[in-house]
Amino acid sequence: MLEPVDSLVHGARLPGRASDADGHVPWFLPRPPHLREPGDALLDATIASDRLLRPSQHANLRAMADDLFLRRSIWNSVPVRVLFEFNRRCNVKCAHCDIRRAGTKDLGQDVFERLIEEIGHGAFEIMPLVGGEPTLAPIAQAAQLCRKHGQWLNFITNGILFTREWFEPVADVTARVQFSLHAHEANVFERVIPGADFATVVRNLRDTAAIGRAHGTHVLACIVPMFGMLDRLHEYVRFVADLGVTRVIVQNLYPHTARKGALDPDGANDPVRRRDAFARALETAIEVGVHVETNVPELWGDPRNHAREASRFDLLQDSAELVAQFAPEFCISTAMQTVIEHDGTVLPCIRDRIPLGNIHRSSFLELWNGSAMQALRESHFRATPRPACRLCRSFYLGHP
Repeated sequence: MLEPVDSLVHGARLPGRASDADGHVPWFLPRPPHLREPGDALLDATIASDRLLRPSQHANLRAMADDLFLRRSIWNSVPVRVLFEFNRRCNVKCAHCDIRRAGTKDLGQDVFERLIEEIGHGAFEIMPLVGGEPTLAPIAQAAQLCRKHGQWLNFITNGILFTREWFEPVADVTARVQFSLHAHEANVFERVIPGADFATVVRNLRDTAAIGRAHGTHVLACIVPMFGMLDRLHEYVRFVADLGVTRVIVQNLYPHTARKGALDPDGANDPVRRRDAFARALETAIEVGVHVETNVPELWGDPRNHAREASRFDLLQDSAELVAQFAPEFCISTAMQTVIEHDGTVLPCIRDRIPLGNIHRSSFLELWNGSAMQALRESHFRATPRPACRLCRSFYLGHP
């Protein structure tokens, strides 16, 4: 894993502009070369030990390191993660979901193929979700294209249709599956996802964990503690561990959630109660061998909280440390990913709506280096991000 360097190191602001060796125009003077040596050494070591990515994808990581370190507004690299919204349909309505689904379209397989042909040399992770449920998308066809170009699928699912029969045909090209399982008790689960069958989702999660072990796939259960689940979070951790899950996501509700107060009454509790509840959950996770991914400050930073076994797919998560190495002031999401919505709109992330254009009318690379994206990059390099970016960075503990 790439370790972060001193986040207080910044280049000096130029009175004008100067071109780098490739003719691109950075807004800041490049940092002195010796400041990137630790990052280069760790990147070299990571690439040398990797057996997952292709040489062109390794080259893209090196190009992104240059783009970040030299503070370019026009990038040679392409995003490594693509959030592709085949449609915005879902088979349930979760209590905490504010996504509007009326009148949405289907983004054709031909658009996906064109996108991967354009940037598949560098991109390596495909998340077939933005506002839709991936089991309602043409994943079998997407998996074929991933096999051809060397991408890996990353699913976030409500788990209702994520059956053994659905998953097994694409498991060979799946890096990560996240079940949104927000309770370990049927009565609470069904308050979060009205109409969903708790036993069905639990069975599917158990089966997915077993299939995942055979392929090395990361299988996670994700909980946003709602309806009084905070005090029983330790029970939840033990419950999913018994299903074969070794990685859990514990996440706060997004600050802009419409019903936040009603769904998260524990959020207003005194800090001592929150601290004790999260501490008990973390101790349980360590005891049963579960790694906790989190944006909860009370759970963050314990050195005992780590995955017990190394995985070839760890690189997909660890690649985000590239930003901490070469431009710690920059937004991880803006650097590493792109979003393609169901109508072809291209966004830099899913937290702040910044339309870059439409993939039906422009090539992706035209939008990736268009004026809107250049301005967004410059705002991060200047440390003058948009208000929503500041909120996001705080929500994700400094690492959106």
